[in-house]
Amino acid sequence: MNTQESGIETGDPIRSDNSGLDFFFLLAGVSGFIAIFFSEAATGNFVYLLPTLIILVYALAVGATLVHCEDRTLAEHHIDTIYFLGFLFTLFSLVTLFFRLHNGTVTGAELLSRVVVYVGISVSTSIAGILFRSIVRGTYLRRHPERSVDTIEAFLAERETTTRALSRKESRYLKALDRYVEATNAFSQGLEGSQGALVSQVESIARVVETQAASLEAFGSATARISETVAIMERRAASLPIESVSRELETFHQGVRELNLVLDSLITVLETKVERVQ
Repeated sequence: MNTQESGIETGDPIRSDNSGLDFFFLLAGVSGFIAIFFSEAATGNFVYLLPTLIILVYALAVGATLVHCEDRTLAEHHIDTIYFLGFLFTLFSLVTLFFRLHNGTVTGAELLSRVVVYVGISVSTSIAGILFRSIVRGTYLRRHPERSVDTIEAFLAERETTTRALSRKESRYLKALDRYVEATNAFSQGLEGSQGALVSQVESIARVVETQAASLEAFGSATARISETVAIMERRAASLPIESVSRELETFHQGVRELNLVLDSLITVLETKVERVQ
């Protein structure tokens, strides 16, 4: 299917440069109002033809501008403005008629003639608006027929593309979910193993702490016994007659020295006698 003809696959329909139609509609309305309001200066059938001619020129401009317009909503809007312009001229002619009647500038047969002129302008412009709108709309529809089959095909193609995109996203989501479940299971297993090892280590530490506590208790008992022994020894040492023992030892030492002197003298005497005997 040709994307340029349908303007659906790309999502950017072809638009014509119709931005000047709004200004042209305003210009045509002002021109028609001037032509109708000052229709007293016109003579013959020209007073009917001038507003109708303005509608015709506007209709031709709309038809030429919308030749390459693929936006049907925008095209329908501008085509409808042809009818609105004719209806606007009808209102202008009635307003001008009421203005003339209110001011009383004409009377008698001339007044009747003016009424006929303004009523004729209102009828002719309404007919021109309806007629030219139908012609321009028919021409536009012949050049831009509705492509219902292409529209359905484009919708189905877009639906298929959307379904494929959703399927790919769903597949990626499921794969990511599976990876998340695997990671969660691995983390749970690792956590369980770490918990078992931690429990065993904590139990070992508890046993060591109990052993250390028993050792500390035994060490405390031994320290207490040693302290008691030291205290007893200090008490016994304090009760010993150290000074008298020291004096006795000093006396004993003095006696030993004197005995040594006596023994030395005796040895000397004995040596002398031995020498004499020889």
